[in-house]
Amino acid sequence: MELGAFNRSFSMQHWLETDLGQTLVESEQKLLNDRLQACFGYRLLQLSFGDVSLYGCSRIGHCFSLAPSQLAGSHGAVAHYEALPLEQDSIDVVILHHVLEFSDNPHQVLREARRILVPNGKMFIFVLNPWSLFSLRCLASRLAGNKFWHRQYLSNRKLQDWLSLLELKPHSLNYGFHHFPVNSSRFLQKSHRFGQYAQRISMPFGGVYMIEATKEVNPLTPVRSRWQGWSRGFQGLGVAQPTMPVSNRVH
Repeated sequence: MELGAFNRSFSMQHWLETDLGQTLVESEQKLLNDRLQACFGYRLLQLSFGDVSLYGCSRIGHCFSLAPSQLAGSHGAVAHYEALPLEQDSIDVVILHHVLEFSDNPHQVLREARRILVPNGKMFIFVLNPWSLFSLRCLASRLAGNKFWHRQYLSNRKLQDWLSLLELKPHSLNYGFHHFPVNSSRFLQKSHRFGQYAQRISMPFGGVYMIEATKEVNPLTPVRSRWQGWSRGFQGLGVAQPTMPVSNRVH
């Protein structure tokens, strides 16, 4: 499993360094910046298969990342996403950067991310949109034999169902990366203006979508004892008085 994680991380890192990958990260950064600046707390964690940091604008004091394997030039710690070495309710903000669709067990990864999140903490999830031109390009690469694009296809409805089961309440859904998926800096530059406009109005055919969710914790409702109910029924009845005068009692 470790070898698979390394190969996946290496492939993701190599792809993110391309013109198309850098354009994707720029679009995702714009989706996240405003919402991240409104988040406060003590700790922020990002999980990603590539060496990329999306939390540069965060006001949170301690921001760090975990990777499934060590990459050249990466300064983050290594950990299994299915069993994070962090305490429960210890992280204020969690960023999941394309880890669900490329994980072998996305349910467990999401469950672990929810476990370490503090009550009312924020989670930002980036997923490749299966209903986009970029997804078609990924499918073509997969049919051509590129094993890197053998991934989970997660629609936003399916992901929101997963979140609801874990008591994670989605607040917003936004689409980004509305560029034609051609790995050419010249072509991407020409479509930059259209991509900015489409992302500003969040057209649903963007190559990536971001969901913001909050960890909801239902307060425990105290259960009143049945004896408390009985005792309230006897209140106001007073103390029973003897029916026979004291002087007539038999000694």
